Amino acid sequence: MTEKHTQCAEILRYVQEHGSITTLEATHELLIMNFTARISELRRRGVIVTTEDITKKNHYGRRVTYKRYYIGEA
Repeated sequence: MTEKHTQCAEILRYVQEHGSITTLEATHELLIMNFTARISELRRRGVIVTTEDITKKNHYGRRVTYKRYYIGEA
């Protein structure tokens, strides 16, 4: 199994355990540096990946938007 497949498996396992994942969680919790490439790979393999846009204020009071990823239908 290649590293890409291992990272995809880690993403699937994380979402199964936690319900969803963000790029920041993938980076900090799983040490996956190219998370969006792994999401693209999962989609090419036929995995249904849906997203939700989240908007919050950061520590400086500026609004930021990021995506939360779900596996399967949300």
